[in-house]
Amino acid sequence: MLQTRKQFVRGLLLLCCCWSSLHPGCSVRAYNVTFIVCMSYTSLAYSYDYYGPAIDMALRDLNARHSGVIAFQKVNLSPPEIHSCPQLDGKILSLVTDYLFTNETGIRQWSDPDNLNVIIGNGCSDSLRYIGDLARDLNLPVITSGGSGSVLVNNQRFPTMLRLLPYQQSDLVRTLILFMKKFQWQDVSLLCDRNPGLGNFFTLACEGFRDGFLNYGGFNPPNYFPFNTATTTRYDEYLKSAALTSRIFVIVAHGNKTRDIMIEAHRLGMTNGDYVYITTYPLEHPLYGQYRWQVFDDDDDIAKEAFRSLYFVSTRPVRGPDYARFEAELKYRAFFDYNFTYAPEERVMSFLFNFFLFHANENENENRQVGINTLH
Repeated sequence: MLQTRKQFVRGLLLLCCCWSSLHPGCSVRAYNVTFIVCMSYTSLAYSYDYYGPAIDMALRDLNARHSGVIAFQKVNLSPPEIHSCPQLDGKILSLVTDYLFTNETGIRQWSDPDNLNVIIGNGCSDSLRYIGDLARDLNLPVITSGGSGSVLVNNQRFPTMLRLLPYQQSDLVRTLILFMKKFQWQDVSLLCDRNPGLGNFFTLACEGFRDGFLNYGGFNPPNYFPFNTATTTRYDEYLKSAALTSRIFVIVAHGNKTRDIMIEAHRLGMTNGDYVYITTYPLEHPLYGQYRWQVFDDDDDIAKEAFRSLYFVSTRPVRGPDYARFEAELKYRAFFDYNFTYAPEERVMSFLFNFFLFHANENENENRQVGINTLH
């Protein structure tokens, strides 16, 4: 994967240099790369508030590294009134096509043989699907750190799309399948949070798990228990129903709600070793809650005991001096350039670090790959 990313960076730079067959070679003239950004604002993990500073930092380093050869610039098409994936899904095609074919600057860039447009995608899978089809037809690169929908792994349909998400939905499915096969478990129940206010990760993840168990073979059709944590939910009823047919529960839900489910399981006597609970969380982001037993309330002791029966499948956290420097600068830029403030203990998400490294560093030793981590 690292080698692939490194080759893509070099390929992109070479493409910029040789974009016009009339002017081969980089030493004769300068070329331009325009990053076209179209995202939502606020709340979502892949919003422009989070992404913008990382893009600016990558552009700064790219321009410094390739000064006089390639000029990198950014065009932000993100509407400030867009705050969710469904809102963006309905507008993204018109936003991009209007810019490319009706905006004076966009038309000039589109018709300039020395300019390469690169679409920086958002984290909404449907939006990426729409823009991926357009980019394929227009032969435009799309680079995104989001989009966990299973359809997006189709390289024939989306040949110009590169996703830098720390892991894909298919990675989660394969990890869970291997985990189940190791212990020869065949029956599983999926407890799925379908709260629309949490974006589409949990919904897509649960659908991916369900389809994975059906497609890989060797498993009985999973029991599917969708619920909406935006409303009052009787987790005991779901747990009792699921226990009728399986002893393996996969919880795909908000971190705080996952804790509530485990506390309820303990009260039902279902954390005594007879049942196994598996959960996954996408990224370190307030939208998805805290996946921990200790929140300093009266249920901490119960939650601590219940969490002994819970397995986590997650990305391996990115840490170290490079990440610490990046995190400090990004939070500074977010505050001063975007009027956006991180919470006191909020960490910068690892995919932003991946995005910055991918664009700004060509030294393979400086790259970091975030893999799947299974913890108990």
